[in-house]
Amino acid sequence: MLLTGVALFLFGVGLMGEELGGLGVRLAGTLQSGRRGFFLGLLTTAALQSSSAVTVLLASLGRPLAESFPVIMGANVGTTVTAWLQWLNLSAPSLAGVRTALLLGTTLLYLLRGRRWPVGFALLLTGMDLMASAAAPLGESPGFRALLSAAADPLTALLIGAGTTAVLQSSGAAVGILQGLCAAGQVPVTAVAPLLMGQNIGTCATALLASLTGTREARAVALAHLGFNCVGTAVLLPLWLLVPPPAAAATPLGAAVIHSAFNLLTCCIFCCLRAAVPLLRRPGTPVRR
Repeated sequence: MLLTGVALFLFGVGLMGEELGGLGVRLAGTLQSGRRGFFLGLLTTAALQSSSAVTVLLASLGRPLAESFPVIMGANVGTTVTAWLQWLNLSAPSLAGVRTALLLGTTLLYLLRGRRWPVGFALLLTGMDLMASAAAPLGESPGFRALLSAAADPLTALLIGAGTTAVLQSSGAAVGILQGLCAAGQVPVTAVAPLLMGQNIGTCATALLASLTGTREARAVALAHLGFNCVGTAVLLPLWLLVPPPAAAATPLGAAVIHSAFNLLTCCIFCCLRAAVPLLRRPGTPVRR
């Protein structure tokens, strides 16, 4: 059931990407403005449900890194929409009938009008539901209990999160599985933040692989995506460890909040760094536009 849920989730993302993927190309002119680029990345990622797809698409445009980086920041914030959808899915089981009607309705829409993205969105929701249902019994597995015990160490949890997300090639699927485990009371609060930070790092693997045969600008975009998440983890993980968390199990809502807070705070860190760069220049040094 878990593998079926992951497959439906990724297939739904693929259907949405086929039809909506050209959105970033058509709006490439907005990259001239950092603020508009940020919201372009946020909205496109929220629509595609994949920051990796947006990063790969951005790398294919061949734009300078100064124009691409605000889109990367927005994409990291936009990818947290998946966690909020999963929390809503878990907190309102009565939506199962709505999801079934949505799937049937979107399938009919595809047959009549040829629209793929509504079908992809319905399959995405169905896949998240299956992942959450399948994750609950995992807590009874001795091997999985040992894995969660190892996740009590922050660095180990970071590696587990990065490794599983790199294998799944989707942070949305990895976060969905994590929230399903949180709903079953299997994940301690101490481990949820390092796991989520690792998942943010692991999702960069897709863009890194895609950039190996790309241009110099494509590799710069992929490395910037990785650097964004690594710098955020390096700054925020020690702060998380300084605050003694409660001795309780994490909740799906808590995972969604931490996921969003991590990406928003990382954006704030880079905005502060950007504002501080002119202050560090020597007097008389020309400022590049």
